[in-house]
Amino acid sequence: MVQRRVPNKLVHRLSSRTVQSEINLSDTLNRLRLRDYRFLGDVMQIHDPSSVLKIAEAWGESQTVWARREAVRYFEKCEPALGHELIVRRLINRAVSRQEIDVLAAAAVYTDHACRRSVNWKRFMIGVSWRRLQRPGRQRLRLPDARRWRNYASISQSRWLQIGELFSLPTRRHLQRTLWRAIRGIAKDDKEQISATGDSDRYVRCVSKLLRHTPEATISNHGSLLSAWCLMKTSFGLHPDLNWSSDRVVPKPGLTLGDLVEGLPGCFYQELWRREQGVVELERIMVEAKTDLVRAWARRMMAILR
Repeated sequence: MVQRRVPNKLVHRLSSRTVQSEINLSDTLNRLRLRDYRFLGDVMQIHDPSSVLKIAEAWGESQTVWARREAVRYFEKCEPALGHELIVRRLINRAVSRQEIDVLAAAAVYTDHACRRSVNWKRFMIGVSWRRLQRPGRQRLRLPDARRWRNYASISQSRWLQIGELFSLPTRRHLQRTLWRAIRGIAKDDKEQISATGDSDRYVRCVSKLLRHTPEATISNHGSLLSAWCLMKTSFGLHPDLNWSSDRVVPKPGLTLGDLVEGLPGCFYQELWRREQGVVELERIMVEAKTDLVRAWARRMMAILR
């Protein structure tokens, strides 16, 4: 492994961010308490581990609806910020424990986007050993071996702060499965509540938001699509041509995207989609979804449910 010295401008930028995060910590916590719209912008600029820990604890313990909305905005940015592992974990744990469907949907889109193959192709497709970026303020970052990556010189080193991994691949898969279990638990609660009171639509609203907000970059190729665990589970969890294991999904040989959509969708809890609110959410997906695959899935579901 070759270590290369980071340019002085980048080192100065990292050290200044650390000092700035220490200065703005008290102001950021006050903005969380006062529900100031500048809170999220300050959070995205803080990378110091101790400051991030205090923000994560305060944000996770907040009981306000405004804090929940800010969590949705944080995940909808889909921008991994260096050192924000604690914030992501606390917000996901908060959403799972309180069954906040809007935060769960946004977090599912975030984790699927973070696991897309276009971000990690250097490590998982070429086999380059990828090291975790060190904490801000230090003068060295671990970079891949330039001899094994020919176009290394064409990419600026500041770009590493944008595409660096927040979590390892097993941790990201764990977060995806945690979110899917929470969404599945909401569906089971809906079925019980429907049998008791006759009305509940939290599952279809949660999945609808997940599908409508999934960006095209998340499923830009077959590898990225198969890595989007929450999207695949909610849309094709029971598809006969997909083999599911504990950590991945393997399509049968010769399966194409057309076969995946034109066949039976094989999604979970179709009885919930047949209800009135489920049909309404499918119509919203057909109109508002950002990806052609999701829109085609919604059209196929409407045709089957009719």
